[in-house]
Amino acid sequence: MKFPLRLIPPLLLLFLTAAPGRGDGALNRVTIQAPAMHTTAEGVLVAEGGVEILSAEISVQAESLRYDPGTGLLFLAGPIKMEEKGGGTFTGDSLILDLSDLTGGISRGELILDPGGLRVWGEDIRRLGQEEYSIDRGVLTSCPGDCPDWSFTARRILVREEGYLTARQAAFRIAGVPVFYLPVFFYPVKTQRQTGFLLPEIRVSGELGLETSWPLFVTLGSHADLTLTPSTFSRDGVGLGAEGRYRLDYGGGGDW
Repeated sequence: MKFPLRLIPPLLLLFLTAAPGRGDGALNRVTIQAPAMHTTAEGVLVAEGGVEILSAEISVQAESLRYDPGTGLLFLAGPIKMEEKGGGTFTGDSLILDLSDLTGGISRGELILDPGGLRVWGEDIRRLGQEEYSIDRGVLTSCPGDCPDWSFTARRILVREEGYLTARQAAFRIAGVPVFYLPVFFYPVKTQRQTGFLLPEIRVSGELGLETSWPLFVTLGSHADLTLTPSTFSRDGVGLGAEGRYRLDYGGGGDW
C-alpha cells in the first residue's frame, strides 16, 4: 500500500512537519510505502514488512519503521539504506532521524561518497546537517571488502561534501598493518577540480615487488591539468611518473 501523507488524516500529516518549537521542518512531502502500517494507542506510527520512504531530499529503505510525532524522531530497523539527492549513500543496521532537520545517526554503518566511491565506515555515523557527517572510530578507503589493500583508520572523521574530509589521530595501513601515523589528515571531497594529493595506489609485481604510489593532481587553469606520481618499489628504489592533459577552447585536446 502507498500512502501520500499530505492526503491522509492529521495524525500522519505530523510526519511531514517538525515537532512544535523545532523549526520550520526539513521535509515538504514524504511518501511511505509498506505492506503493513498502523498506529498504536500512544499515537506512534508503525510500518513493517519492508518500508520505503521517499522525499525530494532523501530516499530510505528499511525493514520496519516507528515514528513518534511527539518528539519528531523516526526509528528505522535494518538493514538500512539511505540515499541523499546528489550526495552520499548510507547503509547500516539501524537509523534514528530527526525529521525537523534530517539530522540523526546510523549504527554500524557505511557512507559511500560520490564521486569516486570513497568508503567511510564505523560504529557510529551521524548526519550533523546537510552534506555533513561525523564518524567515530572510522575507516576510510576506496578498496572493496572488509580488509582493504590500504586504509586510514581514525579516532574521528568529519566529512563535508563539496568540502574536505578531516581525520584525527589517523593511521595509514597496508592490508591492516599500520605504516605511519598522522595527528590530522585532510582529503578533498569535491566535484570541482582542485590541486591536491589523490588516493594512494598499492600494487605487487614479481619484477618490482611492492609498489606504492602517491599521485599529486595539479590544475593548470580551467583547460589543463597535470598528475605527478612519485612511487617507491621494494626491489628497485623510487620512480616518478607524469601525465598531462589539455582541452582547447574551440574543441579537441590531448594528453602526454
